[in-house]
Amino acid sequence: MKRRRTACAEPDGSSPVRVLTSSTGDVIPIGAQIRAGGEGAVHHVHGRPRVVAKLYHRPPNERKARKLTAMVRLGTDRLKKISAWPLTTLHEEDGTLRGFLMPFIEGRREIHHLTSPPIRKHYYPQATWAFQIHVARNLAAAIDTLHDHRIVIGDINEGGFLVGEDGTLRVIDCDSFQFTDGADQYLCEVGIPDYTPPELHAAGSFDRVVRTVDHDRFGLAVIVFKLLFQGRHPFMGRFTGDGEPDLARFISEFRFAYGRTAILRHIAPPPFSLGIRALPRGVSSLFERAFSERGRTVGRPTAEEWHTALTAMATSLVTCRENPAHRHVGGPGGCPWCALEEDSGIVFFYGRLRGDDGWECDSRPWQHALKRLPELVPVRGAWTPARVAGTALPPDVLLSVRLNVIGVWLAAGMLVLGGGYLMMLVTQGLVGILGLVGVTGGVCCFRLIPGSSALAAEIARRRHRLQVAESACAAALDAVRRFEDAIHMGPDRPSSVTMYVDRRSELEAHLRRYANLEGERREALAAFERGNRQAQLRAHLDGCGLRAAKLPWLKPVQLAILESSGVATAGDIERAAIETCFGTESSLVGKLLAWQDAMVAAFRFDATKPSDPYERGRILQRFRQIRGEIERDMRAICDELTPGATELHRRHHELLDELAKARQAVDQARGDVAIALAAERGVLRRLAQAQAARLDQEAKANAALRHLRGP
Repeated sequence: MKRRRTACAEPDGSSPVRVLTSSTGDVIPIGAQIRAGGEGAVHHVHGRPRVVAKLYHRPPNERKARKLTAMVRLGTDRLKKISAWPLTTLHEEDGTLRGFLMPFIEGRREIHHLTSPPIRKHYYPQATWAFQIHVARNLAAAIDTLHDHRIVIGDINEGGFLVGEDGTLRVIDCDSFQFTDGADQYLCEVGIPDYTPPELHAAGSFDRVVRTVDHDRFGLAVIVFKLLFQGRHPFMGRFTGDGEPDLARFISEFRFAYGRTAILRHIAPPPFSLGIRALPRGVSSLFERAFSERGRTVGRPTAEEWHTALTAMATSLVTCRENPAHRHVGGPGGCPWCALEEDSGIVFFYGRLRGDDGWECDSRPWQHALKRLPELVPVRGAWTPARVAGTALPPDVLLSVRLNVIGVWLAAGMLVLGGGYLMMLVTQGLVGILGLVGVTGGVCCFRLIPGSSALAAEIARRRHRLQVAESACAAALDAVRRFEDAIHMGPDRPSSVTMYVDRRSELEAHLRRYANLEGERREALAAFERGNRQAQLRAHLDGCGLRAAKLPWLKPVQLAILESSGVATAGDIERAAIETCFGTESSLVGKLLAWQDAMVAAFRFDATKPSDPYERGRILQRFRQIRGEIERDMRAICDELTPGATELHRRHHELLDELAKARQAVDQARGDVAIALAAERGVLRRLAQAQAARLDQEAKANAALRHLRGP
């Protein structure tokens, strides 16, 4: 038996409270409104903080009332744990059904707050890609639970799921679900085109359409895709075909912008989008199946399949070395988020706030690294010939020289003795005969002295070796000069050398930027503190989401196009971006800019409010990223140039070693020639002395002979 409804007062005693009766006969005092929608409003319940009441603006029809009654009867603990499942129906005193009680889900936001980076910064600032994957897994688990109960969501969309800060998820708007109760089948009569599978786009109205779990699987895949791809819709991209971009048309024509056949369907991912190859193959293949004709034929991936694949993906994630807020699938490809943030200027993930701890920008190690990559060749210096001791003459040549000297002095001695005896002939008679013999013998000895042909031949040989050494030295010097000229001068420079010189110059430029980075960082932080007003305005505009604004003149397909192009908030709106989406003549350009101006006008600066810590963290993160990028580039250049520098220096030193050996050979040959010429000069000097003595004694002998013959 139902309890009689009574009038209650508000806690402050100001006015009576509306009271309804539950299907179990309990009196339910309705409290303040929480939020309202097109179909009804959600209210607090006095004295029962864990439940809320959903009241319809107009009493539902008989079939809707039977549906809600059946849902209350079919509810299980599993359903109540994951959703705002109806707990009991609410009735007027006359029995008219006006709504139902459901679990109060607080501290959660619609899932689209997690997909757009600017909006996510405000509501889930510490969220990383790993957190989004975690939420996607929970979404798959929740839908799998509903499907286990033979419930079809039907109107699956981002507004139907609320996410907490811990990533847990709750399903709302359960009264629109499709299910069967005995002979009665209750349909889902609403739907949003963005999440509707291709085969239902021609249906028009959904009031007579029987949905299937496979239809839900399409919507599930779309939401998972938007979570992983930062709000991008899988069927929106750069269209190169005929006609205007239209999301419903693209879905019905299976134009998956990231798929293997996208190029054949004249569509490509929008700019600054994550590539499908950044996902594990197990996940990307599920997207291919969910959004292709094959999936419609053989069946789209189930919620359980998504949960399994996403769990495996979560275990394969690694933390980026350059930015700890970045998570990506481990492998040789590196971090895709670093490249996207650098190209787009968009900060996709903020992660946990990090202050100045650990900041270091010491250029000294890199300066040492640069010194280990010197200029390719040193400046050539003048060659100073070395004084090298020559090689001694061969024994046979030495014997010939010595015999020559002995012979010279023997002849000279005989001439001196012979001359002396010959002078005695004039004064003492017969004794002079010995002088005559001596003079004659000395003259004959001079005639019979061995010649210096052996020494001359040795000198000729040594001069020839000197010429050969000088020619080899000239060739080695020419090879060194040609190598060095090819490096330092233009047209004949090898490409490897050009690359080395250019890359080394890049390293020097990076090092200069690195050395100045600390000053740039301090100036950026100072400018940020001076521009607190601008930072508050930016934060305000980033919090004004297009989807949450529910602009009446912005169609769902247009919203999807904007979100897929990275325009999700008032802070993202730029004329060029809108014109790229819709053309310069579109009326949306003026409307969106006017709405942005209205959001700017609604902004109020709070001078007492400190600077946005996440905006400051973004600046610090940007400089950490720049530092990491510069260090990565410098490390890559050093690794790239070290082998090349080693090879070029090796070849240069080989040529220099050959030149040094050639110069040493020249020095040795010159010393050898000097030794031989010195020996020749000694022989010639002694020969000249002996020759002078011979001539003197010959003159004296001739004078003595003339005296003997008389007048």
